[in-house]
Amino acid sequence: MNNEQLRTDATSPERSPDHQYSLSIEQAAELYAAAGHPRTIRAIQKYCAVTKLDCHKVETETGEKYLVAPYSVARHIAYINEVRTVATSRDHRSAESLLGALGGRSPKTKAATGRRTPKLRLEGNRIMRSFHRKSQVLSIALLGLVTLLPACTHRKVVQVGTHKVTVLRHGFENKLKVSDQASVPTFEYAGMSTDRRELKVSIKGDKIRVNDLSGELRPGDSVLIGDDGVAVNSMDYGETEKYLRANGSGGNTTAQN
Repeated sequence: MNNEQLRTDATSPERSPDHQYSLSIEQAAELYAAAGHPRTIRAIQKYCAVTKLDCHKVETETGEKYLVAPYSVARHIAYINEVRTVATSRDHRSAESLLGALGGRSPKTKAATGRRTPKLRLEGNRIMRSFHRKSQVLSIALLGLVTLLPACTHRKVVQVGTHKVTVLRHGFENKLKVSDQASVPTFEYAGMSTDRRELKVSIKGDKIRVNDLSGELRPGDSVLIGDDGVAVNSMDYGETEKYLRANGSGGNTTAQN
């Protein structure tokens, strides 16, 4: 099986959630920061480019972007923790060797060093145990974030008549229903963003309603339902409002959430 087949299979329902390409670059950065290893957006993009992370490049309304499989972020953070643990152990052994060398200077110094070395070893062991406990806590927290973030990230693409509708939104999805059985295809969406802003979108043929704004699409128009509202084609939210009002009956509110 080649790499393209593996990437295609990774988005299938048979794959576990942590193997789906469900994290944005920004969400991956949040996971690194939560684990105590903050990384810049550029650094994570480089990880994708050199395949340190399992990523998939997709086309969006604003251009290409990477989506990341959560398991690969967890795997890389575990690797970073392991490398740091080995480095800490090596430094500890170097300190013990130095103390042993100092102990050979004189009987008096050797005796004094001999009395101090067990205490230093006990202190080093205590620090290492504390470090491992913190690493376990971070791993559990990371697992929770890896589980929660994909659950709150929704990316779906559906066809409603002549309109391509993309849902790319963080938060909670209460309803998403598409029906093309009737003579006029319909689409219903209801959700709440992470900052608790509600958004309702309904499409019936070329008619569209965004919260309290009623308007009309033109055949072939694409619709993006994002965190800040609804955008048509490559227009921003303000232009979308004017566009829908001009095509349809208009309304009293904006197309923004």
